Amino acid sequence: MQSEFICSSIIPAPLEKVWPFYADVNSINKISPPFARVNFERVDLPLRAGSEIVFVARYPPHLRWHAKIEAFVPNSHFVDVQVEGPFAEWRHEHIFKAHGEKTEMIDQVTFRLKGGEALNKFLAPLMTLLLRASISFRHRRTRILLQR
Repeated sequence: MQSEFICSSIIPAPLEKVWPFYADVNSINKISPPFARVNFERVDLPLRAGSEIVFVARYPPHLRWHAKIEAFVPNSHFVDVQVEGPFAEWRHEHIFKAHGEKTEMIDQVTFRLKGGEALNKFLAPLMTLLLRASISFRHRRTRILLQR
């Protein structure tokens, strides 16, 4: 059983400012909650379809995550999928839409937990809440950092 959710926000900055910020892998630690910050082991630059990124959580349990950029369309969207990591399946589409001097950011996440259907049925709603809170935090931090 897959789970899916969408988070959307308006950022008070033009797409020309928001896109490069998100295309820079170092921005992840500027916008993530402190418990979700990472150290990079590998980053294929410049980011493009086919790039691979490997990172490890800074804090216990120090989860390792190997992601691949499945799609990368400048000033539009990019998609990361998990190659190896904490989920049985993970797909995260980051969509950016210009609205004059503002940008709409849409995060669409599809995931499946490890451990089978029974575990997914029980824990996926909780994981959705946690992930949605983390992405909402990222959106708030992006607003703060880019509205300057």
